[in-house]
Amino acid sequence: MRPLIIGTGSIGQRHIQNLQSPHAVSQFLLLRDRAREDDFSRSLEANVVGDMEAALSCAPDFAVIATPSARHIDSLVPLIAAGIPVYIEKPVVTTRKHIAQLRSQLNSAQYSAPNLVGCNLRFLSSLEIVPVMKTLNPD
Repeated sequence: MRPLIIGTGSIGQRHIQNLQSPHAVSQFLLLRDRAREDDFSRSLEANVVGDMEAALSCAPDFAVIATPSARHIDSLVPLIAAGIPVYIEKPVVTTRKHIAQLRSQLNSAQYSAPNLVGCNLRFLSSLEIVPVMKTLNPD
C-alpha cells in the first residue's frame, strides 16, 4: 500500500500513526514543500516529493489531505482529476469560489473513487440530540 500524505503536521502525523497500527504500509509518500526531508520522514523511510506532479507519478493508492483548510483545494483538484481515492480533513473547502471549482472538477472528471471527509464529531452522542431538539422546538 502506498498512501500519499499531504500535510505532515500533528494531524497528518496522527493519520500516519493510525495507518501504521492496523496495516503494513509498504511505502509512505509525503508531499512536502521543497521535498523537505527530516528525522520524521527518514524514520518512516518515506519517499518525499515536492509537488503534486511528482506525487502522482509515484502512483499512490490513496491520499490523505491534512493541510490547512484554505489549501485543501490545491491538492483536491489534481487528485480528483487523477481519480485517486481521498480522505480529507474538514472542512473540505473554505470559500464559495473553491466550492464552484470543486463542483466543476467533480463534474468534468466524473470522479467515482472512494472518498471520506474526516469529521469525528458526528459520532458524539450530544450532537445526536440537536436534530431532535430542533424537531421538538421549531422556533
